[in-house]
Amino acid sequence: MGLRSALIVLAVVVSVFSVASCTEVESPQVTSTLVGAQQGGTSADCDGADCHADLVSGLAASKHASAGCLSCHPEAEGHPEGYKMASAAQYFQMEACGSCHPDQLATYAYDDGTATTFGGSAELLPKHDVFADYNTIIDGHGFVREYNEERSHKNMLKDHAEIKRGKWEVCLQCKSTRIAYYWDSGRTATIQSDIEVEWAPSGESFVVPAGTTVSLATDVDGSVTGVAHQVMAEVVWDGDTYTTYEKEGATFDQARVWVAAYAMAVDGLPESSPSVPNSATCNHCHDPHTGDLRLIRKELIRVIDERGVDPTAAHLTRFTDAERKDRINAVCAQCHVEYVCGKSGVDGINRDFFPWAKVSELEAIYSSVFPWEDELGLATYSMDWVHGKGVRSSAWPNEAAEHPLGLPLIKSQHPEAETYWGSVHSESGLSCADCHLPKVTRADGTAFTSHWFASPLKYLEADRAATFAGEFGLTLDASGVLNPCGRCHQDLVMARVAGIERIQSAVYAKALEVQGLLVESLAAIEAARAAPGSDQDLVREAVAAHRSAHVRWENLVVSENSMGFHNAEVALELDNAAEYARTAIAAAKEAAGAD
Repeated sequence: MGLRSALIVLAVVVSVFSVASCTEVESPQVTSTLVGAQQGGTSADCDGADCHADLVSGLAASKHASAGCLSCHPEAEGHPEGYKMASAAQYFQMEACGSCHPDQLATYAYDDGTATTFGGSAELLPKHDVFADYNTIIDGHGFVREYNEERSHKNMLKDHAEIKRGKWEVCLQCKSTRIAYYWDSGRTATIQSDIEVEWAPSGESFVVPAGTTVSLATDVDGSVTGVAHQVMAEVVWDGDTYTTYEKEGATFDQARVWVAAYAMAVDGLPESSPSVPNSATCNHCHDPHTGDLRLIRKELIRVIDERGVDPTAAHLTRFTDAERKDRINAVCAQCHVEYVCGKSGVDGINRDFFPWAKVSELEAIYSSVFPWEDELGLATYSMDWVHGKGVRSSAWPNEAAEHPLGLPLIKSQHPEAETYWGSVHSESGLSCADCHLPKVTRADGTAFTSHWFASPLKYLEADRAATFAGEFGLTLDASGVLNPCGRCHQDLVMARVAGIERIQSAVYAKALEVQGLLVESLAAIEAARAAPGSDQDLVREAVAAHRSAHVRWENLVVSENSMGFHNAEVALELDNAAEYARTAIAAAKEAAGAD
């Protein structure tokens, strides 16, 4: 049985036992008693007074109208007055949608187990295999413990759970729709059954007991904790309260809060569900009532309201008013974005914040939002970590040379959304989906949007495309591939692939050059700080220049996943990074009196 067939069977089983499939429900008017409820023994529709008028109105105007409310909420039939809908597992598993959308479900859960030249990995590929000096440059950060190239979305939650470095509940907003939904919702989740979870950093195993409650929020304005953007995560476990922020009467416990949040993410899911290794499910991006695009990540909603869907555009545009391509990009940006999350290695505060800006703006934004003065007297930022303090590279198998700076630096994440702003493809009106989620055609001539979130290079490579097409009964184009570039580029497929890889190879070569300069910069600054009578003004100049070089390199080629292809500005910023690094080296050597 192929993957698609197996997932369709699984979806049908789920539809029978947890949600009625769309095909099992007649096609009534949405306000009929089929989608209604019996409240206190009296017949009333779901859109009755003081009930769900807005949701039913949206459903009635959508593609989901024929399904009716009970197809996804079967336990609500005949519910009494005052009934509160349970936090049912089926609302947060992709099979609930897959019973009506089996192709989208099956392609989303697909993984061909291969990597492209500059992206992804079949197995867990350490980042220091790609950038040999990475652990020197990131020394002191938890990522020296383990940091791997990205894998398929299929493994999103699994890879996060199994990583050996420390992790924080705030990170689960990308890995789990249920976590993102509950975050800042004012709701508290109650775990329904005992769940065993391993805390990978120590290997310790916890059994999170049924009845454990989890509440998750961000104190955006600091009105509760006195600290803006501080995470407020609380877990009540066997009567004891655990948090990841300081609260009277609670115990700070990173491990217990994370394992309880993870248990919440998988609670009630069948063991074989594809929503276990990847709990970012369909309703992370699609409104379950209307099928429309939506945002569920609260911090992105906040920052878009403040800065617009694309701050580089000429005018402020809200998500609901934006063009479809910008809304698609914003949906992807819920995870593919630079962010601050988890406990700072500088001031110890657990944060949740999106700068929503180009790399050239990051230092100014972080210095403004999280001001800090380092030991040299430089105005800087109180996040992310102090280079050379904390987790030392030499303590782990991936040992690297060390030149500890002892000062704060920025650890970027994966800013694909921000990098893409202003690119040739974005200015041409293309969204992330046009290249990464192309329309594909079945053998019978019908089409659907592939949800295999893969590099376009995989769709363009004949063997990979043929394997994927064979799995799902798809028709290849005249070139024997599934060409997402074809609507704009009429050149031969192999010429298109060669062009992409030529750009990436040039960027990688430049990135390797900057890598070497960063290590040289760290060594020169170390020597200058240790030299008797060194010129401290020049040391400060060197440190400031190193910071500017580091953030560009880390952000645009280590953390960003296109090796420069998303935007030609990456090559320019790498040139800037090289120049900043050379400035740092020269200033440090002059400070130390070296030739």
